[in-house]
Amino acid sequence: MEIAVAFAAKVVEYTVAPIGRQLGYLIFYRRNVENLKTQVQRLEETKDRVQRDVDVAQRNGEKIHTDVQSWLSKVNELIEEASKLYGDEGRATTGFYSIGSCPNVLSRHQVSRKSTKLLLEVTKIQMRNFSSVSYNPPPPSLPLTVTLVTKDFKVLDSRTKILTQILEKLKDATIQTIGVWGFGGVGKTTLAKQVAKEVEESKMFGRVVMVTVTVNPDVRQIQGEIADALGLRFDEESEVGRSNRLWQRINQEKSILIIIDDIWGGFELERIGVLQEDGHQGSKLLLTSRNYDVLNREMGIQVGFRLEVLQEDEAWSLFEEMAGDTVKDPNVKPVAIEVVKRCAGLPVLIATVAKALKDEALFVWKNALKQLERFDKEVMHEKVFSALELSYNHLKGQEIKSLFLLIALHGQRSVYKYNLLIIIVGLRLFKYVDTLEDARNRLDKFTKDLKASCFLIEDHSEIVKIHDLVRDAGSSIAKKDQLFRIDFESESKEWPRKDILENFHGLFLSARHQDDLPERLECPQLQVFALKYHQNDLEISDSFFEVMREVKVLCLSKMMLISSPPCIFHGLKSLRALYLYKCILEDLAIVGELTNLEILSVYKSGIKQLPSEIGRLRRLKMLDLKECNSLEVIPPRVISNLICLEELNMEGSFTNWEIEARCNSKSCNASLSELNELPNLRSLDIRIPYFETLSTGMIFSFFEKLQRFKIDMGRRSIYSSNNLQILALNFWTWIECRELENGIKTLVEKVQTLQLNAVNGVKNVFHDLNAKGFPNLEVLYLWNLNNLVHICRGPFTEESFCKLRIVSVYKCERLKNVFPFSMRKVIRQLVEISVSNCKSMEEIVSSEREAENLEPELDDINEFTQLRNLTIEDLPALISFCSMEMISSTSQGINEKLTNATEIKEIDVTRKYENSLPLFSDKVLFPNMERLNLSGMERKFWDHRIPANFFSKLKLLEVTNCQKLVTIFSSDLARNFQSLETLTVRNCILVEEIFYFQELRNGKTLAGAIPCHLKYLCLEKLPKLKHICNGNHKGVLKIFQDLKDVEVRECENLNYIFPASLAKYLGQLEKLKIISSGITEIVAEDEETSEVISFNFHQVKYLSLLRLPKLKTFYPGLMIALEWPLLKELHVVDCSETFIFSSQVSDHHGDGLEMHRQQGKPFILSEKVIVPNLKNLCLGGNTAIMFYLNDQFQDLFHNLQILQVRDCSSLRSFVYAALSLVPFHNIHTLKIDSCDGLINLVTLSTVKSTLVQLQELSIKNCEMIEVIISSSDHQGQHVEEDEIAFPRLKSLELFNLPNLKSFCSQKSTLHFSSLKEVIVSVCPKMGMFSPFFADAPLLKGVLISHKFFEGDLNSTIRQMFMEKLAEMAKGFPSTINHPLHEKHQLLLARRTYHCDGCGASAGYGWSYVCGRCDFDLHPNCALEDSNKAINEAGYQEVKVV
Repeated sequence: MEIAVAFAAKVVEYTVAPIGRQLGYLIFYRRNVENLKTQVQRLEETKDRVQRDVDVAQRNGEKIHTDVQSWLSKVNELIEEASKLYGDEGRATTGFYSIGSCPNVLSRHQVSRKSTKLLLEVTKIQMRNFSSVSYNPPPPSLPLTVTLVTKDFKVLDSRTKILTQILEKLKDATIQTIGVWGFGGVGKTTLAKQVAKEVEESKMFGRVVMVTVTVNPDVRQIQGEIADALGLRFDEESEVGRSNRLWQRINQEKSILIIIDDIWGGFELERIGVLQEDGHQGSKLLLTSRNYDVLNREMGIQVGFRLEVLQEDEAWSLFEEMAGDTVKDPNVKPVAIEVVKRCAGLPVLIATVAKALKDEALFVWKNALKQLERFDKEVMHEKVFSALELSYNHLKGQEIKSLFLLIALHGQRSVYKYNLLIIIVGLRLFKYVDTLEDARNRLDKFTKDLKASCFLIEDHSEIVKIHDLVRDAGSSIAKKDQLFRIDFESESKEWPRKDILENFHGLFLSARHQDDLPERLECPQLQVFALKYHQNDLEISDSFFEVMREVKVLCLSKMMLISSPPCIFHGLKSLRALYLYKCILEDLAIVGELTNLEILSVYKSGIKQLPSEIGRLRRLKMLDLKECNSLEVIPPRVISNLICLEELNMEGSFTNWEIEARCNSKSCNASLSELNELPNLRSLDIRIPYFETLSTGMIFSFFEKLQRFKIDMGRRSIYSSNNLQILALNFWTWIECRELENGIKTLVEKVQTLQLNAVNGVKNVFHDLNAKGFPNLEVLYLWNLNNLVHICRGPFTEESFCKLRIVSVYKCERLKNVFPFSMRKVIRQLVEISVSNCKSMEEIVSSEREAENLEPELDDINEFTQLRNLTIEDLPALISFCSMEMISSTSQGINEKLTNATEIKEIDVTRKYENSLPLFSDKVLFPNMERLNLSGMERKFWDHRIPANFFSKLKLLEVTNCQKLVTIFSSDLARNFQSLETLTVRNCILVEEIFYFQELRNGKTLAGAIPCHLKYLCLEKLPKLKHICNGNHKGVLKIFQDLKDVEVRECENLNYIFPASLAKYLGQLEKLKIISSGITEIVAEDEETSEVISFNFHQVKYLSLLRLPKLKTFYPGLMIALEWPLLKELHVVDCSETFIFSSQVSDHHGDGLEMHRQQGKPFILSEKVIVPNLKNLCLGGNTAIMFYLNDQFQDLFHNLQILQVRDCSSLRSFVYAALSLVPFHNIHTLKIDSCDGLINLVTLSTVKSTLVQLQELSIKNCEMIEVIISSSDHQGQHVEEDEIAFPRLKSLELFNLPNLKSFCSQKSTLHFSSLKEVIVSVCPKMGMFSPFFADAPLLKGVLISHKFFEGDLNSTIRQMFMEKLAEMAKGFPSTINHPLHEKHQLLLARRTYHCDGCGASAGYGWSYVCGRCDFDLHPNCALEDSNKAINEAGYQEVKVV
């Protein structure tokens, strides 16, 4: 029964219930439809409200939540579906199945059913509530559109290198904070953005944030920018609260890089919230600033990178990329190169200028260059100048600002600190400074700060270097303080008006001529005056300084102060510093009146005696007599009276110290004992040549007070060092030194540089000189110590040689090693080792061990990590640098460094040495070696087993006098020299090839192992050299792609320089010099060369071909025409088989290219060759016959400025050969030498049109020349001109012209409006300068045979000729042949000479001269008294011509 009931219930459930539900759709049709309409209307209202919120959010730049967007999309779908259903409802009433007024039952059922289901969805979606429809998105990815786009950045190797290093440091888990610093505009921001881009693309960090700091950092603003980048909203108001909140947000990132750009001053990163003590290993900081000290001291970076200005090649690459094809124009390119130079390597300026000049005409480029030269900050330099001025304003304190302006006002790229110190002390620029040492220390500190702030490029111990652009900006800023620089050298200028001069406080003047200076300088407020002159003959009037009564510092260079006494210093009572550089001084007694003087320097000046009046200068702190090599007298008591003297510098100067035992009232010179009376002496630079000038115990009482000293004891000095404490003992016996033992030891304990040269008796430097072990010694020179057995032997302390960096050993005959292995700690710290001419030297580092000094860390010596420079020369007994027995093998470590064995067979030279030990074994590494010089080696240097990083950083290799070498680099060795930039090989008689690349058995070469950075190659005196690069060139075609300078000398068997396949890649070559070699062609054809070849010599500036008798052609094959767009200087001398100019035959190739093959003689240049910038041309020997040119060559010499022709016997008339056909309108220097066939130089008809720019004319050793300017043209026709002008000619030299009669043969007036110098020597037939008037208003006289004669040209020449006639009337013939000099005829001439017959110095007078050989005979030796000299020499009697 129960089963039946259950079954019936199920039947009802599955049949009756569905039927009822379907009937319900019909019964409740109206209600279902109305309910849906109501809910859809409500949904539309809700949708409209949400949509309004969305629209508002989007207008505010906010992002719409994804679920809101999905909800709106779904709502739209539901509303659209409901609308369709309403249409179906109408059809349900009037559809196909309706009968009369009865509705369609089927349609009503479907509409009601769909409405019910749709109602459920509408009701459900309407229940969704949104607290917000939008959010503030984080900023988009960092904007990477910068001044230098990515493709430009990649061309800058220096930037790519630093970028790579930064990325490596970012991977280092131990480094959290990295700094980049550099000058404004150098590209720090660009680099930072590039780092961000690389990091994002590589997914190195999950997030990258970059913010820029203002000049005055606002912590809240920085926090806000970082928070915005992270999508963080601060609810906190306090700085601390925001910091903690930001740090919490940063910690949520797994890894994040935060870049803070352009930091001007220090601030605590903890205050911002980007760095906390507990740390976050995934958080790293990259900071940029103009000031290293800000990053290092105040921001606490762990590692820093300085971004330097671009070098010339990189600056040009960037400029060329941004300026486009315009710079490829041969006329524009030279101007563009100068423009780039004036941009000082600053990318921001390069970019600005390149964009401004892109696609502009040549005149626009020239105008831009002029603006750059004048530093027009308003036009071209606004960005850079504003950056500089802003940086200047942020320098801390007026003292460092004043120092920067002083450096800039000097007008040089390099400024000596010494010059700055003089001005600083004289002007009292530094406060609270009492001594010169204090001033010097503060100067060093401030120059270091200026370098850290990028105002200086370099800061060395003696000089600072500054960029031209920074210097010019500093000079501009200095004008605000009434400090001015006037430079007459660079361009003509006018003096400022008197009312402006009256306000000058400082004036730095550079003059070209005497006329640049006024009679009196009207500057009553002037505090410092510096005058730079370059002619060594500047004279100023006694009234020049008359108005400058307040001047404190006076710096004068190359002046003649020869009045007796010089009155120009009279009245300068306020003067504190007087600096006279290279001045000619006769009497300085007046300086004794300058009682306020604190500094007196007569550096390199011509002074013979220091006047006794100098002893009145009781306030003098510095007396500088450096390199006054004429100084012979310093009266007694002058030095000892200078009681305030702190520094005395007599380097290269006075050495005539009075011998102590002879000192008395009649002594004429000072004695060394006077130094004991100077209580404030702290710096001393003197030379004591003789032991006798010392008295035991007397001179050394003041040594303990010396802070700086250079004391040279001995007859000759050879040291070179910039250290502060230097002692040199030269050519003394050790017995003499021991008598001064106390003084010597006092010096040695302080000494930083020690030189022992020929000090006989020293056997053990360590034991004999200093038991304390030289704790301060940095540089050690040991030369000519014949008894020296050990540099150091015996027990020593931790302080022994603890600072030693440089060791030089020369001619120490008994020395077998430099250091024993027991001194391994000293060896590890050495930076430079030089050992030469020690015949017993077996090892540089000895294998000898002393048991008491051995330690377990024996193997560490295998890497000389600090060694940078190594020189090994002429050591015949040398076995090895460091013998095998010395070091226990670290085979496992070494084997890991060894590369896999190659299949290359060892070259022949290796077999010769297979039983000998190489100089460098595989167990010693030099990972940081930069310079290696090897000379006189009789063994192989290395073998193929050396590790790949053996010389991985070597930049310079010089090999000399190694007589068993055959090849320098083979394939298996080249991999060790990847950084090599300079290679020099000299005087190696067996060397046949420099590079040899041998093909492996699998047909491959070691292409990846070649040195690809070679820039300079010098090969000299290699008589068997056949190939520079030999073997299989495949895979190594770009081996010379960075080569810039090639020099080849005296290589008789070398037939060519480069094979054509390699020469194609010489795009960086700038200089090629080939001398006295056997080459027949510069570039040779080879197997890899195609039929037609193109060479790229677009960077070549200098080409010199000297004494190449076999040279026939540049390249024998077919090539596209050569181009030399930057060639400025060309020398071709004694190349008898070559015309450097000739015509070409054009061959039209199938592809439309025009190829050129030389017609007749081979060519170097032709009418098809482009050489638009040739400025200096030197021709000699038979090569000069090329002057017979046609008019197609006219453009070739358009810019030529200097022309030299010598040893051309076939040249008859220069004008006929060249000037009549080829214009030389821009030549300013013309030199003719040893052209014996030359009869005249030019004709009257061509002077006006050809040599109008001539400034210097020199004609020497031309036997046949009779006149310089001929009145006949090349056809023999007489030409007349009333006037001839050389408006720019400044210098004229006529030397050894035996047949010259006059300068001009025509009765024309000669005008020389600029002529200042005329030299005439050994021109015996020159009776006049010209037949008519010669006007030279600036000429003061004529230098005839080394003696100066006042007067005009004609009268002076005539006087000399008449005197000669008078001598001849006494019986002296004008020319003779003499057996003591059979090469050439001797001419009677007047000059200063030394007789080569009797050896006497005859002074000025008549002699028989050979100008070419500089041979002189006194007339008595040549004629009257010659028989004796002749008989002694075994010659026959003289015959007079």
